Amino acid sequence: MSIHLLKDDVINKIAAGEVIEKPASVVKELVENSIDANAKNIDITIINGGLDEIIIEDDGVGMTKEQLPLAFTRHATSKITNESDLFKIYTMGFRGEALPSIASVSRVEIQSKKAGHNGAKAIIEAGEITEIVNYPCPEGTRIVVKDLFYNTPARRKFLKTPVAENNAINEIVTKLALSRKDLSITLKSNKKLYFKTPGNDNLGDTILSIFGTDFLIGLIPLEYKGENYNLKGFISKPRNVRSSRKNQLFFVNNRCIKSPMLYKAVEEAYKGLLVSREFPLVFLFLEIKPEEIDVNVHPQKTEIRFNDERTIFRLINEVIKDTILSQQISSIGHEKNNENVFKDKKVNNFKPTRIEETIEVQKLPYSQSQNVTTNNYVNETSNDKYNNEKIITTQNESVQNDFKIVGQLYDTYIIVEKENTIWFIDQHAAHERIIYTNYFKEDITSEQYAIPLVIELPIESIDCIFNNKETFDKLGIQIDYFGDNSCVIRSGPSFIKGDEYSTINEIIDILNEEDQKDIADKTKILMSCKKAIKANQRLSNSEIQKIVQDLLQCNDFLTCPHGRPTIFNLSKLDLERKFKR
Repeated sequence: MSIHLLKDDVINKIAAGEVIEKPASVVKELVENSIDANAKNIDITIINGGLDEIIIEDDGVGMTKEQLPLAFTRHATSKITNESDLFKIYTMGFRGEALPSIASVSRVEIQSKKAGHNGAKAIIEAGEITEIVNYPCPEGTRIVVKDLFYNTPARRKFLKTPVAENNAINEIVTKLALSRKDLSITLKSNKKLYFKTPGNDNLGDTILSIFGTDFLIGLIPLEYKGENYNLKGFISKPRNVRSSRKNQLFFVNNRCIKSPMLYKAVEEAYKGLLVSREFPLVFLFLEIKPEEIDVNVHPQKTEIRFNDERTIFRLINEVIKDTILSQQISSIGHEKNNENVFKDKKVNNFKPTRIEETIEVQKLPYSQSQNVTTNNYVNETSNDKYNNEKIITTQNESVQNDFKIVGQLYDTYIIVEKENTIWFIDQHAAHERIIYTNYFKEDITSEQYAIPLVIELPIESIDCIFNNKETFDKLGIQIDYFGDNSCVIRSGPSFIKGDEYSTINEIIDILNEEDQKDIADKTKILMSCKKAIKANQRLSNSEIQKIVQDLLQCNDFLTCPHGRPTIFNLSKLDLERKFKR
C-alpha cells in the first residue's frame, strides 16, 4: 500500500481518540475552555451520564460569528503564539484540539456572543459545519454536545453505564471547581442539582459546597509561603481516612495533576499514623514558577514534570508532618525531631500557619477522635457474637499453652515464644483476621441510636447509598434519606460509633470501584479493619494470650484479609547464627 495523506475527518477522529475518551473528557475540555475565556459562572448539565447530552454555559468573553469556524479547526488557538510560550503556560488548554475532536464524534450546537458584536449560532455534525447564522443570545458561550460517539460505534460500545459515566463527570467537575474556587460552577445531572460552588475564592467554602459540613469537619488547613514555592490547602486528621486515593487531590498552578511522587510524599508524612490501605484526604495547592514545570507531557495535561522533584517531595512531606504535629490532633507513634530536617536552601526555615478562613460548621454528636485505652480487646468483645460460645475455639489445653508470651513491642507487635521460635505478630492484622474469620459467620449486631445521627453527603454519594441499600442493611447500618444533601443513621454496629461518616464514605468508595467483583467481601474486610484493635494500643497479657489463641484457630492465620502478613518468625538457630554461636 502506498503512503498517502489522511483526510481531515480521519485525522480528527484519531485526535479525538487521544483527547476524548468518554463524556467526562468532553466536560473537562469544554469547562477548561470556559475558564480560559474568563468566565465567572459556568453551568454544566448532564443527561444520561453524558451519553445523550452535555450542556456547558458560561459568561466568558464569547466569540464572533467569524471566529466560530476557526474554533473548530485543528490547532487553531488563542493561547500560544510561538514555541517559547510552551514553557510558560498559564491557561488550561493550548493545543487547539478539543473542539474539533469533540465535533468529529458528536453532534454539536454552539451559541456565542462577544461584547459589542451580534450573537451567532453554529451547528456541527461529524466535524462538518452544517449551519452558521446570526443568533440572539447573551454574552458568553453555550455549547450542546449530543449523541457522543454516534459515528464511531466501536468507541461507544466501550463506554460504561450512565451511572459510572456520571460519577466520572462528577469527579472531573469537582477537580475543576476546586482548582478555580474564584468561579461559581454548577453541576446538574438529570435535572438534579449536584452542587453549586460560591465562587468567593475561599477553599473551605468551596469544599463545603461540594462535600458538605461533615466532610469539612475532619480537615485541617495548612499554608506555607516561601521564596520559590507557595503551598496551601487542607489535609485530614489521621482518623479521617478513606479506602482509596480518590480524595487525594494535587493542584499545581491551579491545574489538577496526578503524581506518584506526591502520593508518596503524603504517604511518608502520615507514616506511623495509619494502617495499611488507609488513605488520608488531601487537597493541596502548589504555586510554582511555570518554567519550573513541564505541562506538555500528556494530551489531557493530567501529568507534569518538575525540574526539582526532590525539593517538591521534601516540601510536601515536611509541611504535612509539621501541620499534623502542630495541631496535636492525634497520638503520634514517633517523637518530632526538634531540628527541622528540611534543609533545602530554597525553602528552609518554614513554619506552617493556619489559613484565615471563617467556616461555620456543626459538630457531629459523637467525637471524631477517640482516646486509645487499654483492655479494648476484652471489653469491646465481651458482649458480642465474637465472644459467644458459638465461635469455634479450641478446648485443647496443650494448644492453648504451648506458647510463652514474651511481651508487646512498640504497643503494636506481640512477641511470643513457641517451639524454639520467636514469633512477631502484628496485633492489628491478627485481630482483623480473627474478626473476619469468626465475626462474620453470622449477621452483624446493630445497635439502635438513641439520637439518630444526621450527616451531610454529596448527592452522588446519597445516590450510591440508596442504590445499594441492601449492602448497608447487611452491614448493620440503617440509613435513610433526610432531605437535600443529608442522610440519617438510625442504627449501626457499636465499633463504628464516632466514626460513622468515615465508614460510610469508605463503603461508598468500595461500591463505586470499577471492579465490581467481591463487593460483599471487600465491605466485610473494611468492617473487620474498623473493629480490629489498632497499632499503638497497649494490651494486657490476657488480651495477648486470647489474640494468639484465636489467631491460631483461623485457617488463613498467616495473613490478614487484605493479604498483609500477620506473623513472621525468627528461629533459635537464626539467633545463634547472629551471635556466631
